[in-house]
Amino acid sequence: YAAMKDEHSFQLIYDEKYQKGVEKGRKEGVEKGRKEGVEKGRKEGVEKGRKEGVEDTAANLLALGALSHEQIAQATGLSPEEIRKLSLL
Repeated sequence: YAAMKDEHSFQLIYDEKYQKGVEKGRKEGVEKGRKEGVEKGRKEGVEKGRKEGVEDTAANLLALGALSHEQIAQATGLSPEEIRKLSLL
């Protein structure tokens, strides 16, 4: 009887510690995922803002009419196709 009681107590302690470990792992995983998601979103936002700024600059250069599409593409790093699309707006 004493051996069964000890084994049962051990199992209860083991189960409790296991559950605490699972919960801790889950919390750490959620936090890590959240941080990675925020970082990815920030990077994507910065890149989108940079792209929009370059497109705005290209549109302004097109409006001035002083440069060719090829020159604007070279100056901004946009493709000739992107410049053509902007010129149609």
